[in-house]
Amino acid sequence: MYLPENKPNQPFTVLFTFCTAISIMILLCGCPYHTSFPIEKTPQVEVNQSYLGTWKGKLIDENSGNTKAVKAKISKADDFNYTVVITGKFQNITYKKNAEDTIYTSMFMSLINNKQIANVLFDNRVFFADFSYQNNQISFLPLAENFTSFFVKTDAELKNRIAYHFKTRLHPLYDESFCLRSMTKIVD
Repeated sequence: MYLPENKPNQPFTVLFTFCTAISIMILLCGCPYHTSFPIEKTPQVEVNQSYLGTWKGKLIDENSGNTKAVKAKISKADDFNYTVVITGKFQNITYKKNAEDTIYTSMFMSLINNKQIANVLFDNRVFFADFSYQNNQISFLPLAENFTSFFVKTDAELKNRIAYHFKTRLHPLYDESFCLRSMTKIVD
């Protein structure tokens, strides 16, 4: 009896490799951009009293369109730094009906071409968000992981890459799943 040789199925191998590569790229691009260092070694922009207080808003899931209520309490840590406590139901926990997650961070502002960029320090990483305050509302728009294709090694390089991104992009690349747009202040 004749048995064919056991050769790998070439089309299946190529398809499997392609699907694996796409999955890895999606995972890598699925979170806000972060580094181990901030834009500036020492903060230069003083705390703005208008930003202090408790703000409410919503996170919108890009895939499902579901919204999740979020609160951000911003307080003054010192003349240049803020303490930020974000609460909301970030996880899809079904066995705890009213469970909320809490994220404790600190942040300071940097100015790049008259644009405020929040340096958000969390879990030994620094995330960067386009921060705006207009009509008594604030917005945090985190830069997407793929906002630059360059490997950034210094704070000066990072500042230049962010400036270049906002200068050359009609629509900046934000990580939409983490954007907090038009948050309104809660009167204490």
